[in-house]
Parts: sequence; structure tokens; C-alpha cells
Amino acid sequence: MKILALDIGGTNLKYASFDEQFRIAEEGETLCHATEGAARLLERVYSVCDGKEFGLLGVSTAGIVAEDGSIGYANENIPEYTGIKLKDILERRYGVSVFVLNDVSAGAMAEIEDGESFYYLSLGTGVGGIMIENGLPLNGADGIAGQIGYLPSLKGNDIIDKAASTAGLCRVGGESAEKLFERAASGDGKAERAIEEWAKEVMNVVAFIIGFYNPPRIVIGGGISR
Repeated sequence: MKILALDIGGTNLKYASFDEQFRIAEEGETLCHATEGAARLLERVYSVCDGKEFGLLGVSTAGIVAEDGSIGYANENIPEYTGIKLKDILERRYGVSVFVLNDVSAGAMAEIEDGESFYYLSLGTGVGGIMIENGLPLNGADGIAGQIGYLPSLKGNDIIDKAASTAGLCRVGGESAEKLFERAASGDGKAERAIEEWAKEVMNVVAFIIGFYNPPRIVIGGGISR
């Protein structure tokens, strides 16, 4: 049975097809136009999935995912995404089993080995996190435990989700994170200062994590971790 996997972020939509031996047969990445709203985002999802042959669809997505595979809550990074019954919509369209998981939880589960404990911090368009204890995610009663992005930023004039994210770095530096790191590597002082200011916000997040969980290890993922 062939498997199609999607990763829906606030900026990009990544995908990969796997054969029966879990070997990657195809992979790619495209802009998801999430800021234009849920309907536009779904159009991008369909554009990736339509025409492909698969018997199972796995989806990791930004936003809090309810037990029924719907989006329990999503912030303004994806307008009108809250309440979207993503699992049902995709199962009806493609006639296959669909599994939907929050992207931070999915990223953390990919790092689990031998029942270990660690905190997984995801720095992307937003900031998310989750504690893994003895190989299991601590989701909390409503699936929102570890969502550190809604705590105050270092300067107290914003939330972590905006200040310590990739989007936050882009706002400070005035261009893409990739270009800022390239310019900083070549000795550009303005780019270096932008990254340093952003890095202080990230260190503030790490301080919160240590204070709350005191994990033996912190794993950083998300687009910026490249």
C-alpha cells in the first residue's frame, strides 16, 4: 500500500510519497498560501494530492488537532482554519484512511528513540513545543500542553509565537531568514544584529522550557533549524 504524507505549515506545504517498503518515491515542497485562508490552503492540498495513487494519507498540520482529526484551534497564521474537519474532508475526497496530527507532535514523535524524555521545540512560522516523557507526548486534557508560543516574549510587548519564530526573525531583519543567515555568514553587521536580537528571544523560550520541565534534552526543529 502506497502512503502519501503531508506537512502543512504556515508558509510551506511539504509532501512525500512512500512505497510499500517505506522508501520515498517522490517528495516536494510548495507554498501553501495559508495567510489567504483555509479554503485557499485546501486548494493547495488538493493540487498536491489529486492524481496521485495512495492507500493511506498522513497529515501533520499547524494548529491544535482534536481527537476527530478536525482543527480545534488555529491562530491568524491560517485564517478560518479553526473548526475545519480536515480528516473528514480528505477521507471523503480520496476514499482512503486519513490520520491527522499536530505538526509539533509529529516532529517530536519522529525524534523518539527507546522511550527517552526530551522537550521538542519547533521554530517555524510560529513557535510550538511539547514534552516527551518516557517516549510518550504529554498532551494534557485538551491536547494543548506545551504550547509555549502563547507566553509573553522577552520584551513583554508580544507573544513568543511572533517574537521567536522564523516570521519574527524576518520582521526584525526585513527579509527571509535564509538570506539573513547567508548575509551574516559573509560578515554583514545588520544581518548579524537581527539574528542576535532574535536569538535572545529564542533563549527566553529555552529558559521557560527549563523552568517548566527541566528536560534532560531539548530538540529544536522547524524550518529555521536548517
